[in-house]
Amino acid sequence: MSIATINPAIGETEKEFEAHDAPEVERRVALANRPTRRPTSRGRSFAP
Repeated sequence: MSIATINPAIGETEKEFEAHDAPEVERRVALANRPTRRPTSRGRSFAP
């Protein structure tokens, strides 16, 4: 199954993409949910 981006003004297909299977979706979701390695500003004050 492919997913298409269609320009609504002219009805032309801009690009087609292949859908990911379930294991690939799970892998990408897990990757997106993992903690980052860089420190965040949460809990820090920027006030002098």
